[in-house]
Amino acid sequence: MTSAVVNVLIVAFVGWILAALMVGLWLGERGRRAAAERLVVYGSPDAGAGTQPVSRAPSKEAEDRLRDVEFEFSEETVSRAMADLKVAADAQGLTVSEDQLRNEALRLLGGQSVDE
Repeated sequence: MTSAVVNVLIVAFVGWILAALMVGLWLGERGRRAAAERLVVYGSPDAGAGTQPVSRAPSKEAEDRLRDVEFEFSEETVSRAMADLKVAADAQGLTVSEDQLRNEALRLLGGQSVDE
């Protein structure tokens, strides 16, 4: 065999190896996607055809808990908002107690209008 034939055979052999690797990657990705879809629908990547779909709707308790956490602020955030409100009140010549500043700061941080 000449060196040209050997080179062609080596390139062909490497090509077959690369093709086999690509087919393996394609099949693996196809299986991974199918498992991900089964996980979303049935709650398990190994679920079979007889498995009932899983409801993904959050419970009322979870919604209430998230709504309560939404309005919790750190003491540092509240004190900064109180300081900003105090500066604004002083600029207008208003006297405001600490309790009023705290209530207004919490309302402002909660997304409610301070003017209401």
